[in-house]
Amino acid sequence: MATRGGSRIKEWYGDDVNRIVNRHVASGMRKAVQLVVAVAKRKVNRGQPTKGAKGSGVRRGLDPSKPGTPPKVVTSELKRNIKGKVIAKPGLVRGIVGCNVPYARRQELGFKGVDSLGRSVRHLPRPFLRPSVLENKKLIKRAIADG
Repeated sequence: MATRGGSRIKEWYGDDVNRIVNRHVASGMRKAVQLVVAVAKRKVNRGQPTKGAKGSGVRRGLDPSKPGTPPKVVTSELKRNIKGKVIAKPGLVRGIVGCNVPYARRQELGFKGVDSLGRSVRHLPRPFLRPSVLENKKLIKRAIADG
């Protein structure tokens, strides 16, 4: 700290420190997101016998997962589309993991009601994203902290 004419002049490096911390946390968040994506993909990588008409491209699983367990593979579309991204702005770092196939939300959360085709549906949840986060909290925190 320097003095001039009896008053103290303080130097502030807060903006520099905030940028460095933000960069460090964003780096750690990228590692944490990669971890969660890898775990979620492993969860939905259980196979099952399938059946489908030749040439139609439509396949049906013959041994679906039980409610409360991750969905089993039929076409691998769900697994291929599990993605993550990090949004980093000054003062904010957010990690997002999700899946953009139309049936992913129904698998994760379940669905009860009438679907868009007019069928009465009661599909119990087969979560794969939330458990990937909840079961790995310590590893996620460590990844973020280590940057």
